[in-house]
Amino acid sequence: ILVDVLQMRMLSNILGGFMSVGIIALIVVFQPEIRKFLLMIGSTNLSKSGSFLKRISFVNAQTNNTSDAEVIVKACTKMGSSETGALIVIERNNNLDFLVETGDEMISYFTSNIGSTMNLGQFGNHTGMLNVYYNSENVDTPLDTLTNRVIRRINALPEGKLTKEFFVGGFNRFGADVEFGLSSEDPRELDKARNLFRDELVKMEGIQNVKDNFPDGKSEVYVELLPQAEIYGIGKAEVVAQIRNGFFGREAQRLIIGTDEVKVWIRYPEKDRQSLVDLQDMRMKTPTGLAIPLNKIAKFTVGRGPVSLKRRDGKRQIKVDATSKYPDSVAVFNTRISDEVIPKVAAVFPNVEFAKMGQFERSQKTGNSMMYMTMIVIVVMCIVISLHFTSVFQAFLILLVIPAGVAGAILGHGIVGIPVSVLSVFGMIALLGVLINDAVVFLDRYNQLILEGHSSWDASYEASISRFRPILLTTITTVAGLLPLIAEKSMQAQFLIPMAVSIAFGVLFGTLFILGFFPAAILFGNDVKRFFTWFWKGKKPTHLEVESVLKTQSHVNEKAFRND
Repeated sequence: ILVDVLQMRMLSNILGGFMSVGIIALIVVFQPEIRKFLLMIGSTNLSKSGSFLKRISFVNAQTNNTSDAEVIVKACTKMGSSETGALIVIERNNNLDFLVETGDEMISYFTSNIGSTMNLGQFGNHTGMLNVYYNSENVDTPLDTLTNRVIRRINALPEGKLTKEFFVGGFNRFGADVEFGLSSEDPRELDKARNLFRDELVKMEGIQNVKDNFPDGKSEVYVELLPQAEIYGIGKAEVVAQIRNGFFGREAQRLIIGTDEVKVWIRYPEKDRQSLVDLQDMRMKTPTGLAIPLNKIAKFTVGRGPVSLKRRDGKRQIKVDATSKYPDSVAVFNTRISDEVIPKVAAVFPNVEFAKMGQFERSQKTGNSMMYMTMIVIVVMCIVISLHFTSVFQAFLILLVIPAGVAGAILGHGIVGIPVSVLSVFGMIALLGVLINDAVVFLDRYNQLILEGHSSWDASYEASISRFRPILLTTITTVAGLLPLIAEKSMQAQFLIPMAVSIAFGVLFGTLFILGFFPAAILFGNDVKRFFTWFWKGKKPTHLEVESVLKTQSHVNEKAFRND
């Protein structure tokens, strides 16, 4: 009745067509959620009072569960008791509480290694690594939830506080969530800036696993000569050479035994080169032949030297990186660090330069290249469409579907529950061709009806009815073909899912725009052209007089008449 009163015949036909397939489409789109809900009901004993409600997270949000995360915590605690660093590598994730209740196992197996760490960049007996192999394809548990829980429990344990530095996380093929490079020609100033920058990152809520690529290495003994050394005529070169000869050894001679050549090395006995005291009591020979204890002409300090020195563009550089507790907020954290933390550190150390790296650098580089190529593609599309319809205005009218498709793709990411990434933008670029093709088909039919003598309003209405089925079938087949990829849980498919979501939901919402709002956009464009024609010529034209297809047909007929 409401449709008849308001004379919304076109909208009624469009909504009627969508309702015929809408329920099936909703079931297909939300199939994982429906299956999960039915599994939860099937595994619940409904005879117990309140047992079903306890399974729902918003009824009992404080449920405490134990899982295989305990295995990780115990292993890290054991390594922490010996001041051993640890690296935990977890490959993928999804929903922890529901997984515990279903009894699925998250961890396939794990291995430990003493002497090296991959993400911390340290080597030696003071380091260790724990590799955890995560069962990503058969469970539904968020990786960030599991990682955050492990970090929180390790930090709460007294044994976990014994470790000087530990890192819990996986390998990110696209770079660290947060990574900045600090460079300076003054090593001391660079080291102080590194410490201040790290302290500021630690204070930020949502940032964890703060580390750098300039960790402390093995313990070293630093020997600094006293002024008394000059009295005896001993310099740094003599001290270094004699220490090396005594503790490492020096080749004294070579002997020929049979057909073999044997090297004879001389050094202190093993019992005299076991501790720092042996080094301090070592006798240094002066040019005059005196033997002076080393502790009389030098002082000793024990410290830890760097593992390696990194340089970029000829300058010493230290990379400081961290991970985000919330994967969807990586861009927000990088922007906040650039606007707040870096100016604060630069004010204290003005000679230190900062460079954006990690995901921020890669995404910026990819984004700039992608923006350049996208603009070229849109310009080429606009030229081709303008030549086809002999109207620049209709070409821009077709390009209106692009914002609708992009907005639908972004909304689709929110529905599926994944963040918008660079891979999603790749899918949006591929989406442009599908939507523009549907709009071209619609507008071409509209022009045909105008040539047949229909009014602008009737032509837009009839074009909607005529092209409703082909456009809708294109959308259904496209979305249905991408749904298996979107629902795939394997690790290999995770890189393709953002692109599939962009195309599927962009086509879905773009179709709604083309069938529901594109006819109105055509009529609005007709009114705009009438207004400017009236303003320019001083005479108000009719709806058909401003149609580009009629003007083109008139020029063709006039040219044919002249040729005859």
